[in-house]
Parts: sequence; C-alpha cells; structure tokens
Amino acid sequence: MVIFVIGLPCSGKSTFIQNNFSDFYKIDLFDYQENIPRTVEGVWTSYENCKDALIEALLNHENIVFEHTLFKAIRREYYIQAIQAVKKTDMVIYLINPSTSRILKNAKKRNVLMSRDEIEQSKKILEIPNKKEGFKEIHIIKD
Repeated sequence: MVIFVIGLPCSGKSTFIQNNFSDFYKIDLFDYQENIPRTVEGVWTSYENCKDALIEALLNHENIVFEHTLFKAIRREYYIQAIQAVKKTDMVIYLINPSTSRILKNAKKRNVLMSRDEIEQSKKILEIPNKKEGFKEIHIIKD
C-alpha cells in the first residue's frame, strides 16, 4: 500500500504521518530537495530522485507513506504512473488542508516566513484529489 500525504508547506503533513503512519517506510520529497538549486532543472532532478526512491521502496517494503506538496493532479500522475508500472498496490491519499491561521501558526513554530496572501494563493491552485487519479480512498483532513 502507498499512502500519499499532501498539502501546503507547514500544513502538518509530517506530524500527521508521525501520528498515524510511523511504522510505514517514509519517502519525503523534502529529503531530495536539500542542497539542490531552486531552478527548474534542480526541482525536476529532486522529483526524479524522489520517484526513483519510491520505486525502490515499492520493491522492498509493503507499506509506504509518501510526503509531498503535490498541489496539481499532473504532478501526482507522475508518481502514480511510476507506482503502477512497478507494482499493483492500493493507493490512498490524505490531503492535509488546515485553515490559513493554522498554517501561519505552524510556519511561525518552524521559523518559516509565509504570508497570509501566499497561503491563500496556494490554496487557490490546489487541485483536490479524486478517484479518477487511481486512489482507492481520498481523505481530506482539516483543522
């Protein structure tokens, strides 16, 4: 089984995973973005490296939790297709979608600079997951 946990930065994805899926093998895109330039090429390289790690995890672990922002369905499709090419497995997605106030509070705790406007703009481009993407279950977690 692959559990996707998606949401805006500072929405509480890591805490949700720690509280609910601590026994799953974890793949976190953030781990593949450290020390990579914030260029188109750098971001794409981090996506490819993360996908490769996800494929390797599929071959070696029964239960995987995958943490990523994945605002857009087309970005989720990149990983879904990779999973389906390697192994037939259930995919479940959790969208962590708290209030803007909650995200601002989480950002402050982590010393991350985020503005209310930035969060609201990100929420506008967020595409809610649907079963047509290949998910067995879709869960939306609010405050």
